[in-house]
Amino acid sequence: MLLLKLAIRNIFRNTSRTALTVFLISTSLIALVFMDGFQNALASSMSKSATRLFPGDSQIHHRDFLDEYEQNYLIKSENLIQDLTKEPLIQSATPRTLSSGTVSSSSNMIGGQIIGVDSLLEPTVSKLKLTIVEGAYLSDDGVLAKNEILIGQKMAEQLEVGLGDRIVLSMPQADGKDFIQELFKVSGVFSFKSSEMDKSMVFIHLNTAQVMLGLQSNEYHEIAFNFNNNFDAKNIDQPVFAKYSNETIVAQSWVQIMPELASIIELMTTSTLAVGFLLFVLVGLGVVNALFMSIFERTYEFGVCRSIGTSGRFIFTQIMTEALMIAILSGIIGCFIGWGLNFYFSFDGINMGQLEMSGVSLSEPIKTQVNLTQFTLYPLQMIILTLLVCIYPAWSAAKIQPAQALHKSL
Repeated sequence: MLLLKLAIRNIFRNTSRTALTVFLISTSLIALVFMDGFQNALASSMSKSATRLFPGDSQIHHRDFLDEYEQNYLIKSENLIQDLTKEPLIQSATPRTLSSGTVSSSSNMIGGQIIGVDSLLEPTVSKLKLTIVEGAYLSDDGVLAKNEILIGQKMAEQLEVGLGDRIVLSMPQADGKDFIQELFKVSGVFSFKSSEMDKSMVFIHLNTAQVMLGLQSNEYHEIAFNFNNNFDAKNIDQPVFAKYSNETIVAQSWVQIMPELASIIELMTTSTLAVGFLLFVLVGLGVVNALFMSIFERTYEFGVCRSIGTSGRFIFTQIMTEALMIAILSGIIGCFIGWGLNFYFSFDGINMGQLEMSGVSLSEPIKTQVNLTQFTLYPLQMIILTLLVCIYPAWSAAKIQPAQALHKSL
């Protein structure tokens, strides 16, 4: 109790210095808490934008397809889509055909990726239907409306075409023996808000693409599927991946399909730790400086205490108690303000404009995340670090010699 009273008296003896020390520690904690909330939200937004925008959380391909991108590497299955959607962890699945080809208008010709999609199943996996900015999405009946095509906004500008205009698709058949052309009518213009996707991708009905490629109705290049929880896809050891992989086909998480993006997200987590360490080092230097100033001003007082029999251990404990109280006060303030910032930005988010990172469009506001770690681990680390950096000043105060200290005039 005596230590507590002395600590309270001493930390408020010089309120300006104490306030500055508390401000330094709490500001660093606020920055770390807010950065953690923002970085987690940014990583989550990047992974969702990269997967839920079009590719899907995970995909199934022929084992050699992604390496060589040869159109004859096919998935042949009657019931694979139905089997996937029956899995408890999986939300939806859709088949696709993928082919490189040329898109031609009366004004220009552009190379691009021609993707055949199931107009009913595709919206359950990707946001293609939601990206339509002009015209309409593909009709439900791909037989009657087989000549419909969706093109990107950038490609429409380059081809100088609009709704209702006709364009020609040219692509090789899967067996490589023939080259086929087909006339299509622009039914919709999409914008993924990614310049690369908007200028290089076109979408047609799956059955039309299969006919052009010379495929059967049960042959695809890709099956994309989403988990109920996007985070489940990051676990490459999910039993689902092994279950739907064999000597011919392989099921892979987006982490395996897009390793560069996974590395960037992992690097973001590491950068949070690095910045946190740097902040705490700077805080430690500030706290040590403030504590040494306090000890210097009280040298005469410590000399008197030592001369009447106060032990060095008591003085050491007293200094550490003061440091602990400052750290706890700073932690409370830092956590409260940090929580307030993260809570505020968790609703409206932080608008990133049309920013693209590693080909991923961050068109939606980044809504910060609040988690328990921000208010348990980070404050605890801050308190421990504060106590660690205070050991040396406290030890120095405990070693003060009474004869030398009493020569100091206050």
